[in-house]
Amino acid sequence: MSDEASVRKSLTVRQREWLSHLEAWRAQGGTLKAYASEHGLSLSALYSVRRLLERRGIWNARRGRESSRPAPPTLVPVRVSAVPTASAMVRVILPNGVVFEISEHTDPARCRALLCGVWQALR
Repeated sequence: MSDEASVRKSLTVRQREWLSHLEAWRAQGGTLKAYASEHGLSLSALYSVRRLLERRGIWNARRGRESSRPAPPTLVPVRVSAVPTASAMVRVILPNGVVFEISEHTDPARCRALLCGVWQALR
């Protein structure tokens, strides 16, 4: 006799009936509330027996839900074949609307001198 069959045999007749309802509900899909209403069952009794069966290890609340989960993201290898040729710029926009654009290849000392001059002019 399989483990599942021996576990079912250890249940009372009423517990086996409730387990059959839970299995039918899982197969049908939808909410437990809708299933209880459709079959004239007490929703609180279904919840109670489900908790009891979960504690006894007979009912697995997660079983059957895996298919409704989205697939995990996959990593795709990426290879950069060419470096973009556009040069990077630093853009400084002053409150009066004046815009300074500095190329990435500009000497840092010249950038500093330019920004210090702008700072002095604004003071």
